[in-house]
Amino acid sequence: MEILKRLDQYFRPGEAELVVPKNTVNIPKLCNIEICTWEKRGCPKEIKGVLWGTFSYSSYIRKKNGVNVNFSNRAEWVNNSITAIHDLIQLENIKYSFLKDNFRVKLKRLLNNLWFRYKIFVKKHTAAVLVTSSEFSKSELYNKCRMNGKRIEVIGDGWENINDIIAKDERLDNRIVKDKYYFFVGNILPHKNIKWIIEEAGTMPNEYFVIAGKIPDEITDLLKNDRDNCIFLGHISDEYMKYLMMNCKALLFPSYIEGFGIPPLEKLALGGKAIVADIPVMHEVYGNCVYYIDPDKGDVDLNQLISNPVENASKVLERHTWDKSAKRWFDLIEMIRQEKQPG
Repeated sequence: MEILKRLDQYFRPGEAELVVPKNTVNIPKLCNIEICTWEKRGCPKEIKGVLWGTFSYSSYIRKKNGVNVNFSNRAEWVNNSITAIHDLIQLENIKYSFLKDNFRVKLKRLLNNLWFRYKIFVKKHTAAVLVTSSEFSKSELYNKCRMNGKRIEVIGDGWENINDIIAKDERLDNRIVKDKYYFFVGNILPHKNIKWIIEEAGTMPNEYFVIAGKIPDEITDLLKNDRDNCIFLGHISDEYMKYLMMNCKALLFPSYIEGFGIPPLEKLALGGKAIVADIPVMHEVYGNCVYYIDPDKGDVDLNQLISNPVENASKVLERHTWDKSAKRWFDLIEMIRQEKQPG
């Protein structure tokens, strides 16, 4: 969404279309990119759901002879596309689990894994250019998905949208006091390594650990712990998220695997400290301006850790912005569009 809003400035009015399926909500307000709804396309019988892109959208793009630009992991059979594979988390996530995954959860994850492999197959055979979020993800695509000979461009993420959010203290838990807690925000999925935070909370009983993010059903056993200092908030508003991020001792990001990792960037933009997993992509993106922990060892004195100096984050924040990423996307679009021109 942030890329799309910033891409809008580079196009002339009507030069590009945002094609959306029926009943799409939260459509961004754009000045130059035209919003192409299903009503405007005159296709009241369009296929819905995950197959919309495979059939209805793909048919529309071929009819218009347009350049297919896909910012998501969705896949369409449209040749000469510019399409994204941000990371291989869905491919790797089957390696990680919560305390005890039942059969239903394991089956769901297996099916998601197979569906993701299919989307990779489609993108591999239709893309003129693949876009991913980091050099680490690029190497993973070449090594694990047999992308030899395929052009892959690295376009990272940004942080400017955090400035548009107005922080608000919603006081969901009285134990949360300014500068007296560590904070995690994100989807609570196996690769996010929430177990590390719970283990860490056990070694630091006088510190509070606040965890924000949608809680899936399969994590129920993980929540049954005796850590009174571990606070699960579930899904929260962007306004409260910013407040908690601004006022925590440090942001925690102990993931086993990431394609980029935006929350630490947002925390650095707000002028705070971030503690991240010691994995290759974190070193690539954040260098020496964050604190590193072993994602397999949860016995760390975090207060001592963050008392050490780190590098200023200004260069990282300058290097990774949504504005720069949008310009990179536009240049790729223009390149492919010129190649499609006759003669």
